[in-house]
Amino acid sequence: MNNPYESPHFQPPPHAPHAGAASLDRALNGDYDFTVGEVLREGWDKTTQPGVKGAIWGATLVSWAIGFGAQRLLLGALGANGGAQLLALLVMIAVNAPIHVGLYMMGVRCAAGQPIAFGDVFRYLNPLNTQVILVQ
Repeated sequence: MNNPYESPHFQPPPHAPHAGAASLDRALNGDYDFTVGEVLREGWDKTTQPGVKGAIWGATLVSWAIGFGAQRLLLGALGANGGAQLLALLVMIAVNAPIHVGLYMMGVRCAAGQPIAFGDVFRYLNPLNTQVILVQ
């Protein structure tokens, strides 16, 4: 009988990096060479692709507006006592967590060279997405 608490046994297939790419084993052993300037330059180059800055800034502004609006609405409706503030904070986390994950994932997709769009910020906004809410 298998032990349900045992970690799964998985051996990843051998991977040969493409020409010019470093291997994970070499990187873990400290065999890498880069400067902070190179990393920042690469990040800046990735954000200068058409539509990237607009999508990220638009998604950021919408996430701020949703957070600020929800906070004002909840505190106005519930009052400013301690219990109401705690309840407002919990509701804000439940609303903002999936939006923030969407914003973070826009950055990850951009870094991976995948296309992004303004609507990606709402990709994880699902009431059943409790893992995202609990992690936040």
